[in-house]
Amino acid sequence: HLPIKNYVATTQIIYLKFDSEYIIYYNTTMDITEIETILSNHKPQRKASTTHSYGLLLHRISKTLNLTTYEDFLDCTKIVEHLKEKKATCCHCANVCVAIQEYLKALPMSEFTDEIQMWKKHKDNYYEIYYNNQRKGVVVGRQAPNMISYKELLGYYNTICKHVKDNEYEEKSCVEYTNGISNPGIDYLNVRLLLRLLLLHPTRNDYGSLEMISGKEFSKIETPMKNYLVYQPTKGSFLSINVYKTVDRYGQKTIPIKDNQLKKLLVFHKKKFGMGAMFRQQNMVQHNSTSMAGLMTKYSKKHIDKSVGSTIIYKVIIQELSGKYKEALQNEDTEDMSKYREDLEKFANCRGHSFGIQQQIYAKE
Repeated sequence: HLPIKNYVATTQIIYLKFDSEYIIYYNTTMDITEIETILSNHKPQRKASTTHSYGLLLHRISKTLNLTTYEDFLDCTKIVEHLKEKKATCCHCANVCVAIQEYLKALPMSEFTDEIQMWKKHKDNYYEIYYNNQRKGVVVGRQAPNMISYKELLGYYNTICKHVKDNEYEEKSCVEYTNGISNPGIDYLNVRLLLRLLLLHPTRNDYGSLEMISGKEFSKIETPMKNYLVYQPTKGSFLSINVYKTVDRYGQKTIPIKDNQLKKLLVFHKKKFGMGAMFRQQNMVQHNSTSMAGLMTKYSKKHIDKSVGSTIIYKVIIQELSGKYKEALQNEDTEDMSKYREDLEKFANCRGHSFGIQQQIYAKE
Protein backbone atom coordinates (compact mmCIF):
# COMPACT_ATOMS: atom_id res chain seq x y z
CA HIS A 1 0.00 0.00 0.00
CA LEU A 2 3.02 2.30 -0.18
CA PRO A 3 2.98 4.92 -2.94
CA ILE A 4 5.08 3.95 -5.96
CA LYS A 5 7.62 6.69 -6.66
CA ASN A 6 9.11 5.17 -9.81
CA TYR A 7 9.55 1.93 -11.69
CA VAL A 8 11.98 0.46 -14.18
CA ALA A 9 11.01 -2.47 -16.38
CA THR A 10 12.68 -4.73 -18.90
CA THR A 11 11.38 -7.85 -20.61
CA GLN A 12 12.64 -9.86 -17.68
CA ILE A 13 12.82 -7.61 -14.63
CA ILE A 14 10.59 -5.03 -12.99
CA TYR A 15 11.76 -2.70 -10.20
CA LEU A 16 9.15 -0.96 -8.05
CA LYS A 17 10.57 1.95 -6.05
CA PHE A 18 8.99 2.88 -2.73
CA ASP A 19 10.60 6.00 -1.20
CA SER A 20 14.20 4.76 -0.77
CA GLU A 21 13.78 1.05 -1.41
CA TYR A 22 13.39 -1.15 -4.47
CA ILE A 23 11.23 -4.24 -4.54
CA ILE A 24 12.55 -6.36 -7.38
CA TYR A 25 10.39 -8.75 -9.37
CA TYR A 26 12.29 -11.09 -11.68
CA ASN A 27 10.58 -12.87 -14.53
CA THR A 28 13.57 -14.21 -16.45
CA THR A 29 13.54 -16.64 -19.33
CA MET A 30 16.40 -18.05 -21.37
CA ASP A 31 14.95 -16.93 -24.67
CA ILE A 32 17.92 -15.98 -26.85
CA THR A 33 16.33 -12.75 -28.06
CA GLU A 34 15.73 -11.56 -24.50
CA ILE A 35 19.25 -12.57 -23.44
CA GLU A 36 20.81 -10.64 -26.31
CA THR A 37 18.59 -7.61 -25.63
CA ILE A 38 19.74 -7.43 -22.01
CA LEU A 39 23.40 -7.88 -23.03
CA SER A 40 23.28 -5.24 -25.75
CA ASN A 41 21.39 -2.73 -23.58
CA HIS A 42 24.04 -3.08 -20.89
CA LYS A 43 26.97 -2.63 -23.27
CA PRO A 44 25.79 -1.23 -26.64
CA GLN A 45 29.36 -0.64 -27.83
CA ARG A 46 30.06 -4.39 -27.80
CA LYS A 47 30.20 -6.02 -31.25
CA ALA A 48 26.85 -7.54 -32.25
CA SER A 49 28.61 -10.78 -33.18
CA THR A 50 30.08 -11.06 -29.67
CA THR A 51 26.70 -10.41 -28.06
CA HIS A 52 25.17 -13.06 -30.32
CA SER A 53 27.91 -15.56 -29.36
CA TYR A 54 27.23 -14.96 -25.66
CA GLY A 55 23.53 -15.36 -26.29
CA LEU A 56 24.04 -18.66 -28.10
CA LEU A 57 26.27 -20.04 -25.34
CA LEU A 58 23.75 -19.14 -22.63
CA HIS A 59 20.75 -20.33 -24.62
CA ARG A 60 22.34 -23.69 -25.49
CA ILE A 61 23.57 -24.51 -22.00
CA SER A 62 20.20 -23.44 -20.58
CA LYS A 63 18.40 -25.74 -22.99
CA THR A 64 20.76 -28.66 -22.26
CA LEU A 65 20.57 -28.33 -18.47
CA ASN A 66 16.97 -27.08 -18.33
CA LEU A 67 17.96 -23.75 -16.78
CA THR A 68 14.93 -21.50 -16.68
CA THR A 69 15.93 -18.39 -14.72
CA TYR A 70 18.90 -16.16 -13.91
CA GLU A 71 19.07 -17.85 -10.47
CA ASP A 72 20.36 -21.02 -12.14
CA PHE A 73 23.57 -19.13 -12.97
CA LEU A 74 24.23 -18.09 -9.38
CA ASP A 75 25.48 -21.58 -8.43
CA CYS A 76 28.27 -22.80 -10.68
CA THR A 77 28.28 -26.47 -9.57
CA LYS A 78 25.81 -27.89 -12.08
CA ILE A 79 27.27 -26.06 -15.08
CA VAL A 80 30.92 -26.79 -14.21
CA GLU A 81 30.12 -30.49 -13.76
CA HIS A 82 28.34 -30.52 -17.13
CA LEU A 83 31.35 -28.96 -18.88
CA LYS A 84 33.61 -31.53 -17.22
CA GLU A 85 31.44 -34.47 -18.28
CA LYS A 86 31.18 -33.04 -21.79
CA LYS A 87 35.01 -32.85 -21.93
CA ALA A 88 34.69 -29.36 -23.36
CA THR A 89 37.92 -27.54 -24.20
CA CYS A 90 39.26 -25.13 -21.61
CA CYS A 91 38.81 -22.31 -24.10
CA HIS A 92 35.10 -23.16 -24.53
CA CYS A 93 34.65 -23.44 -20.75
CA ALA A 94 36.24 -20.01 -20.29
CA ASN A 95 33.93 -18.55 -22.94
CA VAL A 96 30.89 -19.95 -21.09
CA CYS A 97 32.13 -18.33 -17.87
CA VAL A 98 32.60 -14.97 -19.61
CA ALA A 99 29.10 -15.16 -21.11
CA ILE A 100 27.57 -15.85 -17.69
CA GLN A 101 29.61 -13.04 -16.11
CA GLU A 102 28.45 -10.57 -18.73
CA TYR A 103 24.82 -11.69 -18.35
CA LEU A 104 24.83 -11.28 -14.57
CA LYS A 105 26.50 -7.87 -14.91
CA ALA A 106 23.86 -6.84 -17.44
CA LEU A 107 20.87 -7.51 -15.20
CA PRO A 108 19.57 -4.06 -14.17
CA MET A 109 20.50 -3.08 -10.60
CA SER A 110 22.63 -6.23 -10.45
CA GLU A 111 24.08 -6.99 -7.04
CA PHE A 112 25.64 -10.34 -7.85
CA THR A 113 29.19 -9.27 -7.04
CA ASP A 114 30.17 -12.52 -5.29
CA GLU A 115 28.68 -14.72 -7.99
CA ILE A 116 30.35 -12.72 -10.78
CA GLN A 117 33.68 -13.03 -8.97
CA MET A 118 33.14 -16.78 -8.62
CA TRP A 119 32.66 -17.15 -12.38
CA LYS A 120 35.72 -14.97 -12.98
CA LYS A 121 37.83 -17.37 -10.89
CA HIS A 122 36.60 -20.32 -12.93
CA LYS A 123 37.34 -18.43 -16.15
CA ASP A 124 40.87 -17.58 -14.97
CA ASN A 125 41.50 -21.22 -14.04
CA TYR A 126 40.36 -22.45 -17.46
CA TYR A 127 42.54 -19.91 -19.25
CA GLU A 128 45.54 -20.81 -17.09
CA ILE A 129 45.18 -24.49 -18.05
CA TYR A 130 44.66 -23.54 -21.70
CA TYR A 131 47.78 -21.36 -21.93
CA ASN A 132 49.84 -23.90 -20.03
CA ASN A 133 48.87 -26.57 -22.57
CA GLN A 134 49.65 -24.17 -25.42
CA ARG A 135 53.12 -23.49 -24.02
CA LYS A 136 53.74 -27.23 -23.81
CA GLY A 137 52.51 -27.70 -27.36
CA VAL A 138 49.75 -30.10 -26.35
CA VAL A 139 46.67 -30.66 -28.51
CA VAL A 140 43.89 -31.24 -26.00
CA GLY A 141 40.16 -31.77 -25.64
CA ARG A 142 38.02 -32.40 -28.70
CA GLN A 143 40.73 -31.15 -31.04
CA ALA A 144 43.04 -34.09 -30.39
CA PRO A 145 40.93 -36.86 -32.06
CA ASN A 146 40.01 -34.49 -34.90
CA MET A 147 43.53 -33.52 -35.95
CA ILE A 148 44.44 -34.58 -39.49
CA SER A 149 47.51 -34.31 -41.70
CA TYR A 150 47.96 -31.72 -44.41
CA LYS A 151 47.65 -34.49 -46.99
CA GLU A 152 44.32 -35.57 -45.48
CA LEU A 153 43.12 -31.96 -45.50
CA LEU A 154 43.85 -31.63 -49.22
CA GLY A 155 42.18 -35.00 -49.78
CA TYR A 156 39.06 -33.80 -48.00
CA TYR A 157 38.92 -30.68 -50.17
CA ASN A 158 39.28 -32.81 -53.31
CA THR A 159 36.48 -35.09 -52.06
CA ILE A 160 34.14 -32.12 -51.73
CA CYS A 161 35.09 -30.88 -55.22
CA LYS A 162 34.43 -34.35 -56.67
CA HIS A 163 31.07 -34.54 -54.90
CA VAL A 164 30.04 -31.20 -56.42
CA LYS A 165 31.06 -32.38 -59.88
CA ASP A 166 29.54 -35.87 -59.67
CA ASN A 167 26.20 -34.50 -58.48
CA GLU A 168 26.23 -31.57 -60.93
CA TYR A 169 25.52 -29.10 -58.13
CA GLU A 170 26.89 -26.21 -60.18
CA GLU A 171 24.16 -26.74 -62.78
CA LYS A 172 21.27 -27.58 -60.46
CA SER A 173 19.04 -25.12 -58.66
CA CYS A 174 20.05 -24.43 -55.08
CA VAL A 175 16.58 -23.41 -53.96
CA GLU A 176 15.12 -25.55 -51.19
CA TYR A 177 13.00 -28.37 -52.62
CA THR A 178 9.25 -27.70 -52.40
CA ASN A 179 8.43 -31.23 -51.24
CA GLY A 180 10.31 -30.64 -48.01
CA ILE A 181 13.39 -32.69 -48.90
CA SER A 182 16.58 -30.87 -48.01
CA ASN A 183 18.73 -29.81 -50.95
CA PRO A 184 22.43 -30.25 -50.05
CA GLY A 185 23.70 -28.63 -53.26
CA ILE A 186 24.20 -25.18 -51.81
CA ASP A 187 25.85 -26.67 -48.71
CA TYR A 188 28.50 -28.35 -50.83
CA LEU A 189 29.10 -25.21 -52.88
CA ASN A 190 29.51 -23.27 -49.62
CA VAL A 191 31.92 -25.79 -48.12
CA ARG A 192 33.97 -25.98 -51.32
CA LEU A 193 34.44 -22.21 -51.48
CA LEU A 194 35.13 -21.82 -47.77
CA LEU A 195 37.67 -24.64 -47.77
CA ARG A 196 39.51 -23.04 -50.69
CA LEU A 197 39.58 -19.71 -48.87
CA LEU A 198 40.87 -21.31 -45.67
CA LEU A 199 43.51 -23.38 -47.47
CA LEU A 200 44.95 -20.26 -49.08
CA HIS A 201 44.15 -17.62 -46.46
CA PRO A 202 43.58 -19.44 -43.15
CA THR A 203 41.91 -17.49 -40.36
CA ARG A 204 39.18 -17.89 -37.73
CA ASN A 205 35.47 -18.04 -38.59
CA ASP A 206 35.72 -14.65 -40.26
CA TYR A 207 34.57 -15.64 -43.74
CA GLY A 208 31.10 -16.93 -42.84
CA SER A 209 29.61 -13.43 -43.03
CA LEU A 210 31.46 -12.35 -46.19
CA GLU A 211 29.64 -10.10 -48.62
CA MET A 212 30.66 -9.76 -52.27
CA ILE A 213 30.87 -6.14 -53.37
CA SER A 214 32.27 -4.37 -56.42
CA GLY A 215 35.41 -2.30 -56.20
CA LYS A 216 33.40 0.80 -57.12
CA GLU A 217 30.92 0.27 -54.27
CA PHE A 218 33.69 -0.57 -51.81
CA SER A 219 35.48 2.69 -52.62
CA LYS A 220 32.40 4.59 -51.42
CA ILE A 221 32.63 3.09 -47.92
CA GLU A 222 34.53 5.44 -45.63
CA THR A 223 34.76 3.05 -42.67
CA PRO A 224 34.22 -0.63 -43.54
CA MET A 225 32.21 -2.32 -40.79
CA LYS A 226 31.74 -5.74 -42.41
CA ASN A 227 33.86 -8.46 -43.99
CA TYR A 228 33.98 -8.10 -47.78
CA LEU A 229 35.14 -9.94 -50.87
CA VAL A 230 35.86 -7.01 -53.17
CA TYR A 231 35.19 -8.38 -56.65
CA GLN A 232 37.12 -6.75 -59.47
CA PRO A 233 38.49 -9.39 -61.88
CA THR A 234 40.49 -6.91 -63.98
CA LYS A 235 42.27 -5.01 -61.21
CA GLY A 236 42.40 -8.00 -58.87
CA SER A 237 39.90 -9.06 -56.21
CA PHE A 238 40.76 -8.96 -52.52
CA LEU A 239 39.42 -9.70 -49.06
CA SER A 240 38.74 -6.82 -46.70
CA ILE A 241 38.35 -8.24 -43.19
CA ASN A 242 37.11 -5.73 -40.65
CA VAL A 243 35.22 -7.84 -38.09
CA TYR A 244 37.44 -10.32 -36.26
CA LYS A 245 38.74 -11.11 -32.79
CA THR A 246 41.89 -8.94 -32.72
CA VAL A 247 40.73 -6.09 -34.96
CA ASP A 248 41.40 -3.50 -32.23
CA ARG A 249 45.08 -4.41 -32.33
CA TYR A 250 45.69 -5.15 -36.01
CA GLY A 251 42.98 -3.15 -37.79
CA GLN A 252 41.66 -3.85 -41.27
CA LYS A 253 43.14 -6.89 -43.02
CA THR A 254 43.51 -6.64 -46.80
CA ILE A 255 44.29 -9.95 -48.53
CA PRO A 256 44.79 -10.11 -52.32
CA ILE A 257 43.26 -13.03 -54.25
CA LYS A 258 45.92 -14.53 -56.54
CA ASP A 259 45.05 -18.24 -56.79
CA ASN A 260 43.58 -19.12 -60.21
CA GLN A 261 41.30 -21.85 -58.89
CA LEU A 262 39.86 -19.50 -56.27
CA LYS A 263 39.36 -16.83 -58.95
CA LYS A 264 37.34 -19.33 -61.02
CA LEU A 265 35.19 -20.20 -58.00
CA LEU A 266 34.47 -16.50 -57.46
CA VAL A 267 33.46 -16.00 -61.10
CA PHE A 268 31.10 -18.98 -60.77
CA HIS A 269 29.74 -17.69 -57.47
CA LYS A 270 28.92 -14.26 -58.89
CA LYS A 271 27.23 -15.81 -61.91
CA LYS A 272 25.07 -18.16 -59.83
CA PHE A 273 24.28 -16.03 -56.77
CA GLY A 274 25.09 -12.45 -57.74
CA MET A 275 26.57 -9.87 -55.40
CA GLY A 276 25.81 -9.66 -51.70
CA ALA A 277 25.94 -12.49 -49.17
CA MET A 278 28.49 -15.08 -50.24
CA PHE A 279 27.32 -17.94 -48.04
CA ARG A 280 23.61 -18.67 -47.97
CA GLN A 281 21.47 -21.33 -46.33
CA GLN A 282 19.11 -23.61 -48.23
CA ASN A 283 16.32 -21.04 -47.82
CA MET A 284 18.69 -18.37 -49.27
CA VAL A 285 19.02 -16.59 -45.90
CA GLN A 286 22.57 -15.41 -45.26
CA HIS A 287 24.82 -17.60 -43.13
CA ASN A 288 26.80 -16.12 -40.26
CA SER A 289 30.15 -17.25 -38.87
CA THR A 290 28.55 -19.59 -36.33
CA SER A 291 26.23 -21.35 -38.78
CA MET A 292 29.05 -21.76 -41.32
CA ALA A 293 31.24 -23.30 -38.63
CA GLY A 294 28.44 -25.80 -37.99
CA LEU A 295 28.22 -26.56 -41.70
CA MET A 296 31.95 -27.23 -41.89
CA THR A 297 31.75 -29.62 -38.95
CA LYS A 298 28.71 -31.41 -40.40
CA TYR A 299 30.31 -32.27 -43.75
CA SER A 300 33.80 -33.06 -42.47
CA LYS A 301 32.17 -35.48 -40.03
CA LYS A 302 30.21 -37.02 -42.90
CA HIS A 303 33.12 -37.44 -45.32
CA ILE A 304 36.20 -38.04 -43.12
CA ASP A 305 34.62 -38.72 -39.70
CA LYS A 306 36.41 -35.72 -38.18
CA SER A 307 35.07 -32.41 -36.87
CA VAL A 308 37.27 -30.05 -38.85
CA GLY A 309 36.82 -26.30 -38.50
CA SER A 310 38.86 -23.19 -39.13
CA THR A 311 41.12 -23.60 -36.09
CA ILE A 312 42.15 -27.15 -36.96
CA ILE A 313 42.69 -26.16 -40.60
CA TYR A 314 44.94 -23.33 -39.45
CA LYS A 315 46.91 -25.62 -37.15
CA VAL A 316 47.36 -28.25 -39.87
CA ILE A 317 48.65 -25.67 -42.36
CA ILE A 318 50.97 -24.00 -39.83
CA GLN A 319 52.33 -27.37 -38.71
CA GLU A 320 53.12 -28.30 -42.30
CA LEU A 321 54.83 -25.01 -43.13
CA SER A 322 56.65 -24.78 -39.79
CA GLY A 323 58.06 -28.26 -40.30
CA LYS A 324 59.47 -27.20 -43.67
CA TYR A 325 60.77 -23.94 -42.21
CA LYS A 326 62.58 -25.75 -39.38
CA GLU A 327 64.05 -28.24 -41.84
CA ALA A 328 65.36 -25.40 -44.01
CA LEU A 329 66.75 -23.72 -40.89
CA GLN A 330 68.54 -26.91 -39.89
CA ASN A 331 69.96 -27.32 -43.41
CA GLU A 332 70.95 -23.63 -43.48
CA ASP A 333 68.98 -23.24 -46.70
CA THR A 334 68.43 -19.47 -46.66
CA GLU A 335 66.30 -19.45 -49.83
CA ASP A 336 63.74 -21.93 -48.46
CA MET A 337 63.92 -20.31 -45.03
CA SER A 338 62.89 -16.96 -46.50
CA LYS A 339 60.12 -18.52 -48.58
CA TYR A 340 58.51 -20.46 -45.71
CA ARG A 341 58.98 -17.62 -43.22
CA GLU A 342 57.22 -15.26 -45.63
CA ASP A 343 54.28 -17.69 -45.94
CA LEU A 344 54.07 -18.15 -42.18
CA GLU A 345 54.07 -14.40 -41.57
CA LYS A 346 51.41 -13.96 -44.25
CA PHE A 347 49.20 -16.53 -42.53
CA ALA A 348 49.82 -14.91 -39.12
CA ASN A 349 48.50 -11.69 -40.65
CA CYS A 350 45.46 -13.55 -42.03
CA ARG A 351 44.53 -14.79 -38.58
CA GLY A 352 45.36 -11.54 -36.85
CA HIS A 353 48.27 -12.33 -34.54
CA SER A 354 52.06 -12.18 -34.50
CA PHE A 355 54.52 -14.66 -35.96
CA GLY A 356 55.73 -15.37 -32.41
CA ILE A 357 52.24 -16.28 -31.16
CA GLN A 358 51.73 -18.44 -34.23
CA GLN A 359 54.89 -20.44 -33.56
CA GLN A 360 54.27 -20.66 -29.82
CA ILE A 361 50.67 -21.85 -30.02
CA TYR A 362 49.90 -23.34 -33.43
CA ALA A 363 53.15 -24.87 -34.73
CA LYS A 364 52.65 -28.21 -32.95
CA GLU A 365 53.91 -31.59 -33.96
